[in-house]
Amino acid sequence: MIGAYSQMRLWTTDQQKNARRIYQGKGYVLVAQEPVLAFGREMVDETWELELQDRERASP
Repeated sequence: MIGAYSQMRLWTTDQQKNARRIYQGKGYVLVAQEPVLAFGREMVDETWELELQDRERASP
C-alpha cells in the first residue's frame, strides 16, 4: 500500500487498444467487462486494477 491507497483502478473500453496495452504492460489486471452502447456504438467497458505495494516495506 502507498499512503492510504492499496490499489489503483482505471476504466477504458475494448476500443482503446493502445490504452489496454499500456495498462497490461504496467501490471494492471482486467477485473470487469460490461457490454454497453456508447457514442452510438456497441462496445465493452473495461475496469483494470493494479495492487500497490508499500515501497518502504518492499525495500531491503
